[in-house]
Amino acid sequence: RAEPLRFIMDDVLGNFDPERARAMAGELARAAEWRQILLFTCHPETARILADASAAARIVAMDARGVSS
Repeated sequence: RAEPLRFIMDDVLGNFDPERARAMAGELARAAEWRQILLFTCHPETARILADASAAARIVAMDARGVSS
């Protein structure tokens, strides 16, 4: 009956080969339909894989000067 807990993960796809990374990104996209998932990565390719897995994904780039969406 309670709200689903958020998932917060850091570089969760870092050790996956590309095929498994895409498969896991798809599973995360499905889970994101009913809960908030925050994924942090310093790898642009990981961000692209996640964005490709879900049209609803929001990518926020962060650097020393600030944040850009």
